[in-house]
Amino acid sequence: MENAYAAGLFDGEGCISICGPLQRGGANLRVVLGNTYKPILEQLKAQFGGSVGLGRRATVCRLTLWQWTLSGDKAVRFLEIVFPYLVIKKEQAQIAFEFQKTKMPRWKHPRGGPSETVIVLRDSLFRNMRRLKKIDFPAAPKKEPETKEAAAPVNRAKRLTEEHKANISAGLRRFVLHCQLGQ
Repeated sequence: MENAYAAGLFDGEGCISICGPLQRGGANLRVVLGNTYKPILEQLKAQFGGSVGLGRRATVCRLTLWQWTLSGDKAVRFLEIVFPYLVIKKEQAQIAFEFQKTKMPRWKHPRGGPSETVIVLRDSLFRNMRRLKKIDFPAAPKKEPETKEAAAPVNRAKRLTEEHKANISAGLRRFVLHCQLGQ
């Protein structure tokens, strides 16, 4: 698989996260890519390492979701390879690189865990990562109605007979039950 293709998949379907307790040095960098087509994830695993596991079981309403996961230094190596091709997750990858630089083996930490400076830096990186994930898309501009009739809301409930309402309710109940039994 081309590195640019892997980057495109990851940019669209992937996730970079910092997980775990920041204070005790146990926080970890994780890269996850979810997809319903397992062979592409197996190909990523063969090329970059990591693991492929079940993300969500199939139901009547949904396909099975598979997840490819990398953690720590393996995640950083993958991000370094695809970094030149990233668009959407480029800033998140930069934060991931900075975060991983603060990591050190537990046996190298001074007694009591990482220093206060390292904890504050990790917390700042964690908050920046979360900020980047909260993107506000501008609302579509509202079109002005052309006539007063167009502006009046349509009350469809008044047009439905009691028989229609009963059929709709029964159909919804059957659909919900069908989805619940499929899980």
